[in-house]
Amino acid sequence: MEITISEVLKGCTPGRMQSAGYMQMVPLISEPDMIDKRFGPFTGLLSSTSDYGTLRLENRENHPTIFPMGTGILTKSHAQNHALGKIKLMTPMSEASIDTAACIQETQGGTINSGTHTMTILPYSIREKALEIKDEKGYSKLWPAIKEFNKDVGIENSDRFRSMGHLEHYLDDFGDKLDEFIGQFEIVPNQVGAIILLNGQVAGIERSPNYEFWKELWKPLIRECYGSASLVFAKQGVKPSPPLGRMPINDRNVKDIDSLEVEYNKAELFEEDTVKNLIRNFISQPFVATREENEPNGTLCVDHLSGNQFTGQIVRDSSFVVYASLIPDKNARFNTAANFSI
Repeated sequence: MEITISEVLKGCTPGRMQSAGYMQMVPLISEPDMIDKRFGPFTGLLSSTSDYGTLRLENRENHPTIFPMGTGILTKSHAQNHALGKIKLMTPMSEASIDTAACIQETQGGTINSGTHTMTILPYSIREKALEIKDEKGYSKLWPAIKEFNKDVGIENSDRFRSMGHLEHYLDDFGDKLDEFIGQFEIVPNQVGAIILLNGQVAGIERSPNYEFWKELWKPLIRECYGSASLVFAKQGVKPSPPLGRMPINDRNVKDIDSLEVEYNKAELFEEDTVKNLIRNFISQPFVATREENEPNGTLCVDHLSGNQFTGQIVRDSSFVVYASLIPDKNARFNTAANFSI
């Protein structure tokens, strides 16, 4: 079966773009009659582990929810934090045991007791790897990716070098910077998702069932997942400056406050037109949808999507998509040139 991004985002309209540093975000606003209010927040799920590499989830509510793609479970107790590379659909009053989870603390022992634990979305590069090997078994499968990421953000110089396979080092060391990063973006009314750009290229397409779900997903997704990529760009001194897709204000034309406002509006309009052209270039391209999970005696399902430029997963009810998380395929080659116009 084939599906396009236009179909994935059916029922959404773009909001005003927000920009900070290397990142730009186009909010996705849901039309009022297209909001799926059945789904409750995923943060209420009970989670636990009985063995390394096996994550147990329990939904005690009378509504369905979705365990997002690339979610990590963090516990304050002496136990091994775990993450899952794929979506898990949780129907009302259901339980699930997934044996393809990954440990995200290389040297920590212990199992997680059942409870509502803190949830994070894996840093961008680790999430990408987790999706790639989502069906592989092996509790240590993400340690190389975590080590590489920690080096990329500079943690290799810390006194914890021997435990480089620990994700919490990133969350602890960069907490203040991540708070500052997310503080430059905001949720807008009726927002259910976003198109994320990093250094002028589309880095992610995210959609949730409703505003309440998005509010819970917002912080770990924008702060901890996409914020990590912005940190890596800054650490590595990614060029050019300003980042691709950004337009500096032409200060030669600035004489006073009024002329500054004019030049600011020109730069903002240029950025928005550039992003719109970029998005137009791929929204009609088809994906191949492969079924991964069906709701027992229901209409919900989980599909894995693969295409020329993006890969990811969706949850849909018949033909209508209620959740989507798409990231660039690491082998893709992007055409960032704007459409010809005269």
